[in-house]
Amino acid sequence: MSCSFAAARGAGPDLHASAEPPETRPTVVLGRLFEIDCRVPEQPYPGAGWPTRLWARTAVPLPDDPLVHAAVLTYLSDIASGTSALEGSADRTTTSLDHAVWFHRPLRMDDWVLMDLVPHTMAGARGWYTGSVHDIAGRLVASLTQETLARPRPTGPARRAP
Repeated sequence: MSCSFAAARGAGPDLHASAEPPETRPTVVLGRLFEIDCRVPEQPYPGAGWPTRLWARTAVPLPDDPLVHAAVLTYLSDIASGTSALEGSADRTTTSLDHAVWFHRPLRMDDWVLMDLVPHTMAGARGWYTGSVHDIAGRLVASLTQETLARPRPTGPARRAP
């Protein structure tokens, strides 16, 4: 993964999008997430096999170290797949190839963040999507992009147990 951090410098606008409150949304369990609470807001792609919008926070308090929070967001950003909304993706299994995160503002992962993934394409067994991460106040704290390898889901006796 490639990542980029920015130091706060100079005066200027701090603009951000609004976000709906996670407390009003149903809880969801995402199998590979350890000690992370997740809520699923209304989905922009109702037929997707995996949520492309997701509220998340750690289930335990984290230290004040900004690198710990960046590491947790990095882990979270690689769990979901924005390509799950593309037609035919349910028949495929995906693996990360290229993954980049840009950190725009400090964040706390023991407070709610909204991850919003946007699918763009799947061709030649590769998918690509972008995403944004907003804090509870609606400020954009990170952006991401990811390319995935998409292969047909194994079937029959050769298929391994999950």
